[in-house]
Order: sequence, then structure tokens, then C-alpha cells
Amino acid sequence: MDPVEKFNMIKNISNWLNKISKTWVMILTLAVMVLFMITVLPDQAASAEQNAGGSILPDTSFFYAPEDLLQAAEEYGAGGRLAYIQARWTFDLVFPLVYMFFLVTGIGWFHQNLENPTKWIGYTNLLPVASGLFDYLENTGASLVMGLYPAQVTGIALLTAIFSGVKWLLIAGSFLAYFGLAGAALFQWVRGKIR
Repeated sequence: MDPVEKFNMIKNISNWLNKISKTWVMILTLAVMVLFMITVLPDQAASAEQNAGGSILPDTSFFYAPEDLLQAAEEYGAGGRLAYIQARWTFDLVFPLVYMFFLVTGIGWFHQNLENPTKWIGYTNLLPVASGLFDYLENTGASLVMGLYPAQVTGIALLTAIFSGVKWLLIAGSFLAYFGLAGAALFQWVRGKIR
């Protein structure tokens, strides 16, 4: 696939995501995100904290060294490693989808409701998709490190640490786009009411 075809494919995905970002979809994904954060996330965070036994929590650490992940695999113990892997392939299969769709539809909806929006701003709806992809890559790498312990898989640990940093940068960019567009839409609405 040549670069022009790749760009057109990415553009079509972004346009489709903007197209499905209807008001009801945006409200639904917001409600699911809030519900998830209130009901599921606190229990998962407490369970992860308990299983970590004072070690790092890879999914919630912004940046960590590969050695930190390898040390965590040791400190978790057999039960903690198993619980970590199970959480990655149950809860953490769902959570990236929840925050991805919340951010994608919000960005798309706010973009559609701006007067004269520039086209490139609409492509920011791809940031959450990329963050979700890197989240899954991080989960896969961390699961391998935990599952292969006591083998010291330094290369996988290094990739996992990189995936984590990229994930968090993309999530931050996604929230900046979300709240930036929300602020611009709110400003535009207030200005319209004042006139």
C-alpha cells in the first residue's frame, strides 16, 4: 500500500468516526465512562494495589524502566502475577474500549458543532484509537513479562515500557483535544447567546 492509499484509509477512518459521533452516541459513551469510573475502576485499582504488594503498577505508571517491570514480576509473587495477567485479559480488554469511544465520539461531536472547523482538527479523533492500540500492546508485553517469569525478558520489558510511555502521551493528547474542542464549542455557544 503506497503512502497516498494509507493516508486516504486513515482519513476515511477518521471521517467515519466523526460521522458516527451523533449526540446520542456521545451522551451514551459519556454515561458508560462515568459509570465505569464509579463502579468498576475503584475495585480494579484496589485489587491491583493489593496484588502489587508495594511494587509498581505498570498500567498506571506514566514511565518506568524495563528493570522496574522485571522487578515487579518478582515482587508480585506467583499469585500476583497470575492476577495481573487475568486483569489484563478481562478488565483491561474492556477499559481501553470505554475510554477510546468516549474520547472519539466526544472529539467528533465537538468538532462537528464548531463553526468553520479546520479539517485537520477532525483527525484528532484518531489519537484515542492510537492510545488504545498502545494500551493493548503494553498489556501484551507486561503479560508476557509476568507469564515468562523467572526468565528475564529484557527486550520485551523495554518494548513494554516504551508502549506505556507512548500510550500515556496519546491519552494526554486525546484529553487535550477533547477539552480543547469542548472549550471552543462552549465559547462559540456563549458568544452566540450574547450576540
